[in-house]
Amino acid sequence: MLKWAFVGASNIASEWMVGAVRAAGDEVVAVVSGSAARAAGFAQQHGIAHALDQLDGLRRLELDAVYVSNSNDRHEQAARDWIASTDEPNARLIEASRPRADWVLRWND
Repeated sequence: MLKWAFVGASNIASEWMVGAVRAAGDEVVAVVSGSAARAAGFAQQHGIAHALDQLDGLRRLELDAVYVSNSNDRHEQAARDWIASTDEPNARLIEASRPRADWVLRWND
């Protein structure tokens, strides 16, 4: 079972992703929103243990996956902020592979 956090308490996360994660046998353990009230409401609605208004709160949760669910224009920064604030080994692998992914995308254009 994977432990997930959602960065953004979006409608897509609410309507689709919580159910999809649980259907796969995984668990959503935290939601982060710029609004503490929105995070708390989302967490209560979906039975999620942790409602946070700062990414650094994810640090202690030993996550396996983070789903970035905030507005599209904020996806990249949210991912970079999480990577910068965590010592999760998988986050470091993601950041290390980023230059290769950019190269592949440019090569295919």
